[in-house]
Amino acid sequence: MQHNKLKYFLIICSILMFTNILVGTLGAHLWHSQLVLHNGVANFATARDYLFIHTLSVLFLALLDNKFAEGRFSWVAGLQLV
Repeated sequence: MQHNKLKYFLIICSILMFTNILVGTLGAHLWHSQLVLHNGVANFATARDYLFIHTLSVLFLALLDNKFAEGRFSWVAGLQLV
């Protein structure tokens, strides 16, 4: 992977991880009563977990793509972002 592609994926992963932390914190404190009222705590937690797992997988794929010269993993990382 070219250095610019890796940098792009790292920036995107950083933004997604920040978003995950921010949304998780808001869900735990500010939105908790609304989530409980509408039975959405489990769905919210699942969505937050999926965001975390997908962010880690994009990071892992970007680092793999940087390691191997063929560039086979960047398109998979791009699909994960979509």
